[in-house]
Amino acid sequence: MKWTFLIIIFGLSACNPQIKFDRKAWSTKEDFYPCACRQYMIEDLKRNYKLTGIKDKELIKILGQPDQIDTSIISYELIVDYGNSIDPIYTKTLHFKVDTNKNVLNFEITEWKR
Repeated sequence: MKWTFLIIIFGLSACNPQIKFDRKAWSTKEDFYPCACRQYMIEDLKRNYKLTGIKDKELIKILGQPDQIDTSIISYELIVDYGNSIDPIYTKTLHFKVDTNKNVLNFEITEWKR
């Protein structure tokens, strides 16, 4: 019983690896697309970095140049999957909501699938 529990826990953790945030790895692009490692750094970012209540410039200093930015949202792509198409079939994106004073209010991860 004890071994079964340990095997299940190990198996679940292997399916969702987490790695420490590394700005250089985060900023690495593979054929113009974000490094797949970004999605595994999210938990470390949430636990160990102040991501809300800071200015947008401080956020960009931590995470680097965003993939998309407008007046109220700063976005970083985590996953972009094109499958066999020229258009994405799946995306996972980290969005930061910014107020009119450029303070980061909150963040969320959205997923889109065709």
